Amino acid sequence: MNIDGKEWKETTIIVSENAQKDALNIHAAEAFAQQTKQQFHWYHAIDTCHNNIVTDPTLKAHLENLNSGLTNQQLGKIPLVIGMPVMITQNYDVEGGIVNGCTGILKKDPLSKRCTGN
Repeated sequence: MNIDGKEWKETTIIVSENAQKDALNIHAAEAFAQQTKQQFHWYHAIDTCHNNIVTDPTLKAHLENLNSGLTNQQLGKIPLVIGMPVMITQNYDVEGGIVNGCTGILKKDPLSKRCTGN
């Protein structure tokens, strides 16, 4: 199946495996970056074990490549593009309205304080 075709552009794709979901999300972020001529970025988690930052390169690479089904939906790396639509899938700040199902548009680089979107 080729999901790059016009008929799939606005289609929700439901999958049963987290690895498939993760791969589709990466593909969608890459396609969004290409279509909007925006830069594609990977943001990497800072993993810890017993309150110590994991520094072993082999272990870091392994953790980054685990699918979200094996990590309680917490990815070791996430693809982001300024302007891309995003959806929150866990309750992070119920009082602040950042809850499961909340949608929005990525407006700024999460690692910078400057706004890069509209």
